[in-house]
Amino acid sequence: MKIKLLGLILIACSIFSCKKDQEVTILEVKELRFCSTVASDNLCSGNTSVFTEGISEIFASVKVSSTPGKQVTFDWYYEGQYLGGETVQTIKVGSETEFWANAFINSNSGPLPAGIYEVDAALEGGNSLTRSFEIR
Repeated sequence: MKIKLLGLILIACSIFSCKKDQEVTILEVKELRFCSTVASDNLCSGNTSVFTEGISEIFASVKVSSTPGKQVTFDWYYEGQYLGGETVQTIKVGSETEFWANAFINSNSGPLPAGIYEVDAALEGGNSLTRSFEIR
């Protein structure tokens, strides 16, 4: 019986390529930041959740654990209403498996209205993360 069970385990490992030391990259949105101006790398270096009225542009940056070439879709909401979305490709910043993506919302006709905004950042083949910010 033990030999039969060991044989089944070996067959299963060969079918599913079991490797003890093989690393698995988890596709995950790890962090979502908001800012009114970006740093020289075009990403939010800080994180703000409340903005002052009169602002006309807000940026969102996400940190993802990913593989090269993945895309992040940003969906923007204002007071529960969908404003639009944008899909961007991740860029490498830092380690070999951590990437960033950046998007923004702006108003061409003056400041963004006061209220609660929400951003959903979804990584291709991975999870999504939703956070909100307020303009008051």
